[in-house]
Amino acid sequence: MALFPQFIDPSRPQALQFLILGSTMVVVDTLDMIGYACLASRCVQWFRQQRVLQPIERVFGQAFITTGLLLTTMTRYRG
Repeated sequence: MALFPQFIDPSRPQALQFLILGSTMVVVDTLDMIGYACLASRCVQWFRQQRVLQPIERVFGQAFITTGLLLTTMTRYRG
C-alpha cells in the first residue's frame, strides 16, 4: 500500500483509484503465483534426481555453514 500514493491523483475520486490499483495488483500477483506453481510442477521430477540434488545440497550446505561462521564473528552494534 505504500506504493499506491504516488500513483493516486488527488483531484479525482481516490477510492476508485485505490480499488483499480489494488485489484490490478491482486490479479498480477495471482498470475505470478500460478506461473511459479506450474514451473515448479514441471521441475519437481528433475530435482528428485540424485545427480541434480546432490550438488544443490552441497552448495546450500556450504552457504549455511559460511553464514553461521560469519554470524559468530559479528559483534553487536551499540550506537
